[in-house]
Amino acid sequence: MSSPEQPVIYKPARDNSTAKGCGIGCLVLLGALAVIAGVGIYVVWSMSGAFFENFTQEAPRPLPPITMPQEQQAALIAQVNAFAESLESGTAVEPLRLSADDINVLLAHFGADAPLFAQNIHVTIDDDLLKADVSIPTKAFGLAAGRFINGTGVFNVRLENGDMAVYLQDLTVGSVSIPEAALAAFRQENLAAEAAKTPEARRLISRMESITVSNGEIVLTPRTGGNP
Repeated sequence: MSSPEQPVIYKPARDNSTAKGCGIGCLVLLGALAVIAGVGIYVVWSMSGAFFENFTQEAPRPLPPITMPQEQQAALIAQVNAFAESLESGTAVEPLRLSADDINVLLAHFGADAPLFAQNIHVTIDDDLLKADVSIPTKAFGLAAGRFINGTGVFNVRLENGDMAVYLQDLTVGSVSIPEAALAAFRQENLAAEAAKTPEARRLISRMESITVSNGEIVLTPRTGGNP
């Protein structure tokens, strides 16, 4: 049997303007979400001595491939770069709306600096919640090789008092749902707090009026009337 055709990811030459557009723009947020999904699963491991046997699997979980046509990918990347540039200049007016398919393409395209997460995560959006399916080799966390952490995290994402806020709502590792008692404390912690402290992220967030997840989209709404 022949192997399935690999998805084709649009990757133009990355000049300085392209790197700037998403390096210090919208993908700061999107890249952070990928890391958070992995961190959430790692935190569960740190609480349980039986993690390796009970919460890892011998095989990776198959994740859906990128199916967006290259032409549409190119248009999406141009749109995100244009939004980032207008955000930097203080001229952004219209919100940027990103579907789950858009986010997956952007993570694949701009994930060269964090391929572990970009290549092993698939995002979906269920109404106002973001869900991240991950399949990460255990060796990535310094554990014995040959097994995988397959999990699903559900997150609430918003701008809260001028700060980026990402709260874990639910977490499943393998086929095991993490008990409510173990999740209770995590639900009170803003998982984006540290990631949002970088200068690039602070500049992005300070120029946002709101970041919301609704109707199956992440909506980034810029401040109007110039930058703060």
